Amino acid sequence: MFLLYPQSIKIDWQSLSSLEEKKKKLFRYLVYEKKYNNLKLFRTYLKGLLRLQDVMNSKSAQFEASSRLEAEIYTSNLAKGLDYIADEVIQNHCINSSKDVIYLHYLVDPENHAKCNATYRKSLVQLGKLNAPEPHRISSLMDNMFYNAGEISNTIIKSIYLHHEIVRIHPFSDGNGRVARLSENWVLMHDLYPPIVISSPKDRQIYIRELENSFLALEQNPEEIGEATTKFFNGQIKRLNNSLDYLYTRLKM
Repeated sequence: MFLLYPQSIKIDWQSLSSLEEKKKKLFRYLVYEKKYNNLKLFRTYLKGLLRLQDVMNSKSAQFEASSRLEAEIYTSNLAKGLDYIADEVIQNHCINSSKDVIYLHYLVDPENHAKCNATYRKSLVQLGKLNAPEPHRISSLMDNMFYNAGEISNTIIKSIYLHHEIVRIHPFSDGNGRVARLSENWVLMHDLYPPIVISSPKDRQIYIRELENSFLALEQNPEEIGEATTKFFNGQIKRLNNSLDYLYTRLKM
């Protein structure tokens, strides 16, 4: 497996500028709007943000849990992960190492984390139609991934890059998707973006298909970021745009 080379990621930079402007517009409205009580406006924003987080937790549980009890545990653990991220953001800490990823895994999947002896998986696993990297390669791949991420100046691209590569490396025997999505949202929330939400079963199918297509394309041609990988990145950008639109609409109601 070769990691994605950040400089070769093909993205519509105009769409990224549009998201940055939307974020600024949201916060300008939140801080300077004179028609409303600022505290009331902030509470409206906070409720909208919490609603996004609730939807992210509940939808993930709905999609992946096999029983009501499992869904409750799943949702509770995801909430712990988001609370932890919020606390770290307040302390101006952004995810930047394998230790952060391992701790997220401990929060969202403590049972599996214990089986892994608080580190990475020890066995081979399937990643769709592909084999995930061998266990002995995981540590160096994760370290190199964070090195590459440090070379990406744009917050949005960095967040999606981490999401994509954590799933592709598959460092744990279970919980990789949850850890990858939380890692992505940690980077976004640190830069005052809202979390990305997969909002429906149909959207989840699209998300999984685009991620799998990207992995298959990279397996065939690891040195080129083609249409399939670009499509996954653009899909995540679209979901972030939806989150920003949702929050701004809540403020304007």
